[in-house]
Amino acid sequence: MVRIQHILCPVDRSEISHLALDHARVLASWYDASLSVMEVIWPGMPPIAIPTLAAAEAGWPLLAPEERAEYQKALELFCGPAPNDVVEQIEVVEGPIVDVIQKRAVKEGAQLIVMGTHGRGGFQRAILGSATEKVMRKAACPVLVVPPHLADDAYRPTLPYKKILCAIDFSPVSTSALAYAMSLAQESAATLVLAHVLEWPGPQQVASDSSLAACALAESMRRAAEERLHRSVPHEARAWCQTREIVPTGKPHLEIIKLAASEHADLIVTGVHSRPAVVAPFFGSTANQVVRHATCPVLVVRP
Repeated sequence: MVRIQHILCPVDRSEISHLALDHARVLASWYDASLSVMEVIWPGMPPIAIPTLAAAEAGWPLLAPEERAEYQKALELFCGPAPNDVVEQIEVVEGPIVDVIQKRAVKEGAQLIVMGTHGRGGFQRAILGSATEKVMRKAACPVLVVPPHLADDAYRPTLPYKKILCAIDFSPVSTSALAYAMSLAQESAATLVLAHVLEWPGPQQVASDSSLAACALAESMRRAAEERLHRSVPHEARAWCQTREIVPTGKPHLEIIKLAASEHADLIVTGVHSRPAVVAPFFGSTANQVVRHATCPVLVVRP
């Protein structure tokens, strides 16, 4: 069973981060958890002789007291009053965004981080989007990401979840994601849809080779994946969790996004593989693409 006692919600006073805050508050109320809301400010670099991270750790005075007070006032105004049943702390923190979020999550013992994917426009938007993707890969706890498209809709977070989509690639990290998804489904009495996307043979490949052998291979792979998905859920779990197994063919992130929309999923749960920072921004990943384009929040789980 998932136990969430403390939630961390980094915001940047953008519309999408306000929606993330709404979701964090709903989750805090549902789990009777405390909530820390923080805005990370890193307006400039310290003197070149002082390493950036060391300066942040040493409490380098990046903001004057009056500036900090203004940021704090603006943040409190942005957040507004918390629900009566949520214990909430609001704070402005200074330092490199990703490092501060990671360390604060560990320091506070957060079981969940909730944040939006992008904030303000232009260059800052790219920075914040990149920060979320780095947090996904480095955080010591799961990260619930609110995708940018939800800010354009009349979306409002609600619990319990009615339908949860769990994307599985049969790696160890997806096993962790499945365990989390099953626990959430149990608590919400939600339907759990398990999906594994076959990248080969694709429809075009099978169509180009209409031989019985090619068609038989495609069907064999699909059935094997369905059976493996079915076996991944313990028999006793099916007593309290209605499950379905779906094996589409195509690009994983496109099929997951499409399936979440067609199934009207309230939540996507997926694993994320840690990769070098130099590689991830240039080549992307299934998890990155899903959180950018999903039509519902995405819970990202590391091993």
